[in-house]
Amino acid sequence: MTLPDHAAGLQLLRAKLDGAALLGRLDELGGKFLVSAPIGAGKSFAVDSVIRAAVGRYSLIVALSPTREVQSEREMVRQPPDGLKVVVLRPRPSGDCGKELDRRWKIYERNALSLLGRAELCGGCDRVETCFWPLQYSVRYLEGARVTFGTQSHLERSPYFLSQMQQATCAEGRVLVILDESRCVMARARRSIPRRNIEMYIDALSTLRRVRGGRHHNLIYQSTLLLSANTSDLRSTDWEVGRPSSSKWELAAQRAGVDKYGDEFRDIAHDFNLFAHSPLTSRERGDDGSVIFAVTPFLGVDTLIMSGTSNPEFIAHRLGMVLPDPFSGLRIFHPGTDWTNIASRIGMRKFFPSNFPQICDFFASLVSKRLSEGKRPLLIVKKRFKELTLRKMQQRLRELGREDARVVDGYAADADLSAPWTVPIISFGSIGTNRFEDFDAAYCVSGFYASGPDVENLLQEVRASDYRIAVDLRSEGFPPRRIAGAANAADRIYDVHRIADLARKELEDDVVVQAVGRVRPFTKPREIVTFQCAELPGVDREFTSLAEARRFFGVASRREAKRDATAAAVAAAKEEGISRKEAARRIGVSPRTVRRHWGG
Repeated sequence: MTLPDHAAGLQLLRAKLDGAALLGRLDELGGKFLVSAPIGAGKSFAVDSVIRAAVGRYSLIVALSPTREVQSEREMVRQPPDGLKVVVLRPRPSGDCGKELDRRWKIYERNALSLLGRAELCGGCDRVETCFWPLQYSVRYLEGARVTFGTQSHLERSPYFLSQMQQATCAEGRVLVILDESRCVMARARRSIPRRNIEMYIDALSTLRRVRGGRHHNLIYQSTLLLSANTSDLRSTDWEVGRPSSSKWELAAQRAGVDKYGDEFRDIAHDFNLFAHSPLTSRERGDDGSVIFAVTPFLGVDTLIMSGTSNPEFIAHRLGMVLPDPFSGLRIFHPGTDWTNIASRIGMRKFFPSNFPQICDFFASLVSKRLSEGKRPLLIVKKRFKELTLRKMQQRLRELGREDARVVDGYAADADLSAPWTVPIISFGSIGTNRFEDFDAAYCVSGFYASGPDVENLLQEVRASDYRIAVDLRSEGFPPRRIAGAANAADRIYDVHRIADLARKELEDDVVVQAVGRVRPFTKPREIVTFQCAELPGVDREFTSLAEARRFFGVASRREAKRDATAAAVAAAKEEGISRKEAARRIGVSPRTVRRHWGG
């Protein structure tokens, strides 16, 4: 039997997503590569398959998911195999702490005082003997773990998290990290150490008595230098800021700082270490005296990134390393998917509120039409407009006679998505277990756009201000397209100009594709309507106004629907044989309106 091109391509891709096959490619490509499998092609299967195959080859496997909900879907999380130590890193059980203890813990977490929190707050808790939290990141808890699951927030908070896990688990062989999506790669990299925090830290260290060893005194010396160092000094390669290895010493330093400065004190030893390993061109002295730098996740182990939208060139720009993408040439798109894009600026945040009535009317009418056909649509909107859209969409559907339709928050715990009349609504950027793969359509009720500063920060936050090139965002052409690039023509010779639009796509277009991907348009026949001034993959047709879209979908505007309803009522009155005056009274319109529809 000859398979259709789509089915053959999907079958080929899924064969390549086998765990053993992926690990073989990983070795061929030098231990790092990006798997750009489209949404719905089997990424979750691939992650589980790789973990199973990697157990016999690696001493430690770290699988990081974008959320705990996604993490809970992993095969070894649900059912750890016998004889294999599997650890699932969990957040602090704040609900068990009690109101006052939780309040104190949040302050300690904000100020990087977790060591002190475990000693003092957990130490005085009645549940300390049965709680996993005090020991979760200790060698005692992690030693011997072969597979560790966590969220990518660990790598966002601590770029050297993988090295820390390797030490804590006592893994002596090869380490593999699997990133489900590249969220942590795009997380905020810019950091700062306020001058006041440095002063308090030096003071706290200076109060420690009977401390021996050059590392302690060197830390005070280096910290003192930071107070007077200018930008040029900060870019020296001679900084060797590091924390003493004794946790007892670190605990004493945190306790001394809190005793003297209370909730104002922050332990900045970790920040100092990050500064010492940051790119020299990211460092500068802020106008307020703070030390500013940038640091991105350190992936110094074998790395497999699974993402359907990330661009390898932009990841390379962020991380400073090349990630081959062997699947980039394999295009998977279901031929039965019908994708319409409305390239109109009225979907932008600035214009959306004033145009919302006509936007809501169009999509409500389209939803009503699809519900009548037995189809199930998913709605997607910018987060700030979600509640408004949910409320007004429900109201408009009732006006259209769909009393059975119920518009709900798609990720609400009590949302009944099994009911055929349920219309879920989610916001762009929502990440969680997929609940919508059986829905027939996805409609973007608004566009999704990033601000100029957002694009510039993502693009250049790893550079100090004096290394940055001004970037602007503009709309050009017809249909209108969003484009990011160097603001000054003279700067368009630099790589920043070429990569700027990749940053914009990461923040705008890819978020839209991820959102509509919830209904699996790449692997199943679906109807997609986006509302974006962009070139999106797989678009079959494009309109520049809602009016064009209405005509194509056969959806009347509210004014047109009202006019048609009046005409039908007048025709019925005429057929009944009543006078025009009586018809006007009964229908609730003026005699002039009745005359216009009455005819000869």
